[in-house]
Amino acid sequence: MKTTTMLGALAILVSTSTQAQGPADWNTAGNFGLNPVNSFLGTTNGVPINFRTNNILRMRLTESLPGQVIGSYINENLSGNLGIGAFTSPNVSQPFSLLHLDNGGVQFSGYRPWFRPGMTVTNGSDLGWIGLKNEGDDLNHLTLAWADNTAGDGDKHTHPIQCVA
Repeated sequence: MKTTTMLGALAILVSTSTQAQGPADWNTAGNFGLNPVNSFLGTTNGVPINFRTNNILRMRLTESLPGQVIGSYINENLSGNLGIGAFTSPNVSQPFSLLHLDNGGVQFSGYRPWFRPGMTVTNGSDLGWIGLKNEGDDLNHLTLAWADNTAGDGDKHTHPIQCVA
């Protein structure tokens, strides 16, 4: 009896100390007393953060993704890019720039390596980008780029830029 009581007390002590040492749960009603050095929402093992509703991917914050290939461009760094949309096409499976809005885009042939500091939008066979294109020596140009369909389509489509005042 004495042995059983001691084992039971030891089991309670071990489980209590294990719980006290484990990570605190993230409370959806709010959290307090957090330390910004070691309290964060994220991962530590090299995987993206995926946001889903109804189990459908809606947004992704990419993990470290150096050395990626987009079209004919190799060794592209897609680390830390935020993509909103499904990214279900094999041509557009990761966000191309720091912010990428995807609505079923399949176009990648308009991509350029200087797209990182900007926003990419892909929809069907169209790709648009707006951002600061680095020209060197701390010289940046606000640039709007647009690609429509594949390179083999020729002059089938015009590319107007409309300004509404």
